[in-house]
Order: sequence, then C-alpha cells, then structure tokens
Amino acid sequence: MSGPTKWLTAMPLAYDENPQFWERDAGLLCLGLRERGQDARLVLLGEPAEQHAPPLILGRLADFINSAWWSRWGAEGVVLNSWGAPRFEPVARAIKAAGLRLVVRLDSNGDKSPRLSFRRYFDFLCNHNRERGQHAPCLAAALKALLYYTVRAAHDGPMCRHLTHADLITIESPLARERFAELLRRLGRTDLISRLHVLPHPVLDAFQPLADNAKTPVILAAGRWESPFKDAAKLIRVLGLALTIEKNARAQLFGSGGEHLARELGNLPAPVRRRIAVAGLVPHLDLVPAMQRAQIVLCTSRMESFHLASA
Repeated sequence: MSGPTKWLTAMPLAYDENPQFWERDAGLLCLGLRERGQDARLVLLGEPAEQHAPPLILGRLADFINSAWWSRWGAEGVVLNSWGAPRFEPVARAIKAAGLRLVVRLDSNGDKSPRLSFRRYFDFLCNHNRERGQHAPCLAAALKALLYYTVRAAHDGPMCRHLTHADLITIESPLARERFAELLRRLGRTDLISRLHVLPHPVLDAFQPLADNAKTPVILAAGRWESPFKDAAKLIRVLGLALTIEKNARAQLFGSGGEHLARELGNLPAPVRRRIAVAGLVPHLDLVPAMQRAQIVLCTSRMESFHLASA
C-alpha cells in the first residue's frame, strides 16, 4: 500500500453523525491510512453522497452490490468489514468484479459456525437474540444453530463463498485465527487458510501511558452495559468481591446502559457501592486520563472479538 493510492474502508451499516464511526473500526482505519499517505475514504450506507471532510462516501445497498459503482471511485482496493456474513456476499462479489483488491474483516472470536463448537455458537446466538429483544431468544438460537450444523448450505457454504472473493481475510486475535482456521479445515476449505491473518482493531493514538506511569488503585470498565454480551451483572458481582477484599481500591464505570448497572449495584453493601463511580457515556477521548491512572481494566464480557478498552 505504498504511494498515493486510494483505498476504501467499508461497512454495510447506515451512517449517522455519531463520532464513534471515526473513533474505531472502519472509520479509524480510514483515518490511519490517510495518515500514511493513502487517499482513503470511508464507505457506508446512506443517501448517495461524497464528502471530503470527513472523507466519506455514502451509497444505497443497491450501489454496494453494483460493480460499476465501486469502479467509479478509482480505488486500488477495499477493506470490507462484512463479518464474512453470507448476506453480504454480493457486496464482496461486486468489489472483485470491479477489479479491486479485497480485504474481508471478520470481527470475530473465531466461532463462526456450530460445526466448530455448538455450545459457543449457541451462546453467541442466544445473547445476540436477547440484544435484539427477540421472543424466546434461546429457543430461536437452538433452532438456528441446529439448522446451520445439519445443513451446510444454510450458512457455512455461503460464508465460504463470500470469503473466496477476498485476497486477504483478517481476524482480530491469534486464538480467533486458530479457531477459524480449524473451522476451514473441517469445511474442506484449507485453500482459504493461507489468506487468513491476524489484524487487531485500530486504537486511537491518544491512548498512551503517562511517562511517569503513576497509577492509582482503580479498577476501570467500559462498555455497552445494556448488551447481554457485556454482562453487567457479572461485572458488579466481581467488583463487589474485589472491593470487599481491597479496602483502598475503587472502581470507575463508563458507557451506556447505566440503568442496568444501577439495578445490579443495589445488590451490594453500601460501603462497597460508594466506591463505585458510574460516569455513563462520555466522549471517547475522556477515557484517556482515566485509563492512564487506573491500575486494572476489567472485562467481564461473555465473548469479544477484540476488547478495545483493554487495547
């Protein structure tokens, strides 16, 4: 990627003015590529438009599956955050048909199929359904996992067809790569393993340790606490135990879903509860000084592809 070439970073998600689009994932990768001299643009779903500040291209889903639309931007390649999802295979196919290089990002812990671990895949689907408010989330998860396990054409075949279009497939951790490579072996797609590489999510440069490394006895946790994946109940149970033992320690909690934290905090003794500060959702960069001073970052998630707060 040397030289003033143009690369696009794309996600098939609807764009809004949320600054987090530029603080993580495809948006932050786009800005990082621009720092390295690439004429990079972020591509998202929305009413068709092109902007230069921020460097943004918006298109409809019909555009995303149109090879001529991808060709018009004069790019060398696309980094596509598509999770390898079968429903976005037409997007990957259109990018390759346009003659562009394609990097597919999986954003996964490697458990992309019940053929690898039925239990872990079921757990993922169950929590995903809970997050969406689906009726009978675990029953629906069990039925889908069973379908995907018994009928390859229901998921695994189309997923591999999606990945076949990629010149490079990226996943976020060595363990995730190991798991997903094993899945590809079980599916008889060892030809895809050589394209599979570890590429962690980007993190803002502002998140740097202090030169004096002066730490305080603080446990910090950040997340979307309304999400079943983040497990607010486990977070508060662990903090209750830790702060009972460590009398001089305290905790700082950041992120949305404060009502979930408040409900769980009510189960703790008052002296412990008073040492847990709930800051709520704050601008991304406001986390920097808190993280620089905290001794511990706590992650109680049921699963993560890549824990950004820890990174």
